[in-house]
Amino acid sequence: MLTDNHFNNGLLLLSYLVIAADGVLDESEGEALRKICQQEGISAEYLGNFIRYAKVLPEKEVYKKALEEIEMCGDEEKLRAFGWLYRISEVDGKVHVKEIRFLMYSLKKAGIEFEDIITAKEKLPALF
Repeated sequence: MLTDNHFNNGLLLLSYLVIAADGVLDESEGEALRKICQQEGISAEYLGNFIRYAKVLPEKEVYKKALEEIEMCGDEEKLRAFGWLYRISEVDGKVHVKEIRFLMYSLKKAGIEFEDIITAKEKLPALF
């Protein structure tokens, strides 16, 4: 189901994990993901197919694939992807502990500093 666009793949995989981290697929988070897709030129059809694909995979497999895809991105793409993830985590008004843990661990694996993500996030449009 993944394409040859590593940024889109990594962004969607990681976004899916952040949205599902607290065990609740909040409608505001789903709307945020749709807005991100619009900003990044990802079609609604592809997003729908992706969600069906990700739902059947174990969480560990989604995470492994997400990190593999992000590793193939350039530094600017990585920062943009994690900036979007930070934006998603803020959408429902409460940042869940598991979301923060996931973000921090993912940043470490990707070799990105948290402060850089704050800066990257500020360059992206708000989602709510």
